[in-house]
Amino acid sequence: MAELVYIVDSLQGIMGNVNDLIQATSPEEIDAIESEILKNNSRFDANLKTFETTLMSPEAIQIADS
Repeated sequence: MAELVYIVDSLQGIMGNVNDLIQATSPEEIDAIESEILKNNSRFDANLKTFETTLMSPEAIQIADS
């Protein structure tokens, strides 16, 4: 369940960064915001991957992958 909180937190961070990016006025500001988006995206992907492992047992995953 905690993974869902982290997923939502990362997604909200990305959405906030996109809003900031739209309002950015300097190249430096844009670069900094893009960097934050990439960090939040990496966190989102990692948390999603962790969450996915809790959805099915290893045996079910092996069956689904074969």
